Amino acid sequence: MVSDTTTTLAARFPRWLVLLLSLLSLAVLFGPGLVEHMQNAANPYAFNNDARMQIFPLLRYWDGELLQDDYVADYFLGVMLPHGYSLFYGALAQVFDPRNVSIVLPYILLALTTAMVAAAAHKVSGATAAWCAAAFCLAADMYLGGMVGGLPRAFGKPVMAMVVLGLVYGNTALLIAATLIGAAFYFTAGAVAGLCLATYLLLFPPSWRSDGGAWSWPRRLVLVGITGVLAIVIVSPTLIEARAYGPSLTVDQADAYPEAGIGGRYKTHPMPPAFGLPRLENLTAAAAVTMRAFRAREAFRSGDPLGGEDLYGFAEANLVAITVIVMSLTAVGTLMSLGNPAVRRLLIVPAVGLLLLFLAYALSPYLYFPNRPIGLTFPIVAGILFPTALIAILRRVYGGRLRRLLVPPTVIALSLVVVFLLGGRNTVVSLDQYDSADGPVYDHVAELPTDAMIAGSPGDLMDNMSYLTGRSMLVGFEVHQAFHKNYVEEMRRRMMAVIDALYADNTDPLIALHDAWGVTHFIVDKRFYDRDDPKYFKPFDEAIAAAESSLNGTPAVLRQDAYTTVFADGDIVVVDVAALVADQTSND
Repeated sequence: MVSDTTTTLAARFPRWLVLLLSLLSLAVLFGPGLVEHMQNAANPYAFNNDARMQIFPLLRYWDGELLQDDYVADYFLGVMLPHGYSLFYGALAQVFDPRNVSIVLPYILLALTTAMVAAAAHKVSGATAAWCAAAFCLAADMYLGGMVGGLPRAFGKPVMAMVVLGLVYGNTALLIAATLIGAAFYFTAGAVAGLCLATYLLLFPPSWRSDGGAWSWPRRLVLVGITGVLAIVIVSPTLIEARAYGPSLTVDQADAYPEAGIGGRYKTHPMPPAFGLPRLENLTAAAAVTMRAFRAREAFRSGDPLGGEDLYGFAEANLVAITVIVMSLTAVGTLMSLGNPAVRRLLIVPAVGLLLLFLAYALSPYLYFPNRPIGLTFPIVAGILFPTALIAILRRVYGGRLRRLLVPPTVIALSLVVVFLLGGRNTVVSLDQYDSADGPVYDHVAELPTDAMIAGSPGDLMDNMSYLTGRSMLVGFEVHQAFHKNYVEEMRRRMMAVIDALYADNTDPLIALHDAWGVTHFIVDKRFYDRDDPKYFKPFDEAIAAAESSLNGTPAVLRQDAYTTVFADGDIVVVDVAALVADQTSND
């Protein structure tokens, strides 16, 4: 059922004119902010922090000499990056640098997502709802913010938009396509899409389905089964390769593997237990994440963060209250709209999100962190249901001729109020700015042989190294994940060896790094020694503290001569470990 507000608009204006005016108005409101975001993303030292672990392995496809025999790159390509995603970047890497693709791709995905969400809203409640839903996609930072960096999660929202579009139109083919694309590019989205397909075909009565209403139960079951088998085939290479890195860790193993517990790699968010239910904060996060369907970190017309004390004269508490009102109106209007089969089908999405919140614990790390299914499902549905709910409520308020005249402008006006009060035009969302003053050391490392292996003091300097230079990195915080037992043990050995080298009063630990892992250069940021505790995470903070207490004077790594210290700029020192080994060998 399409609202009579659409028939009014269609009767007065040609469809092409309505579409053109809608696009122009959205471009005026959000175009300048998107252009500024693009300009900021073009800064070589402004990028999403997760690109440092998920984009750098793809440089192997861009230049076949880079990252060869790189354990960390092998792990991410084999286990952490879906194979469809890697093949996609690999194909483009024949022409384009993956880092450049990762900068441009988010804007393409945002356009596709906005178009599909608007089309779904149009099917549910007409042109007015379509414009409002598109505005929310562009106003809330969670859409573009989740896509910046061109990471696997960037495909989550487009896949969910395809799911939503398939459900409101009752198009089984779209749901199947979304399931398989999700399996290839972002596992969580694939799981959501697959469960939505199964719910739609197997649990909904024929009168609630659009296509497939007359299909027999065996036919529908076979279709779901075939789709599931294909999805498993797509993800199976990742599952098979993961076996080489050992079983998944749980918080129950935190005594032996503190990296997986409180204070470990994920600080206050440990790995899930082997058997357990979501914590209370995971459940309440469903409401908090839904609020982000309308919210951004920065004001629409000012740079003041919403977390500040005042915004347009509204305190943060008032902004939360406004959001609660928006959600309440959405709930009431949605109940009033349940006579619309498209609305009933749309509600499959948040229901599946809640289910996957529980399943994420059993399927760690592929659906973990647990809030990701909620972040994929609740907001995108809320952005469609809010204007739909307003239309349903206002049609009860206005009667007769007034309904056709006043419902569209009132819904748009109320949506604009929400956009201006809660939405945003965040021109730096998900772009982390790193110190351009460190550029000379990156330039130096980028000129090293392609088989160079870099180690050094933990921090942004090391975390950025492989992404900015294409050279292999022994260990760094971003790549130091705590999902699989063997990988965790290897990273522990590497990090402990780095700590030894940072605090030793002789060069033996540096030489040991070369002998064990082929480290050719060791980079020290002197600021690391001045940082307050903790400097890393469990169990390494205790090792760092012990090494600090036993150190007398300047560590050997900072006492190298001009022959082995091949770069020095301010606080940054680069030691040529290979030269140090060669020098020791010649002396022997």
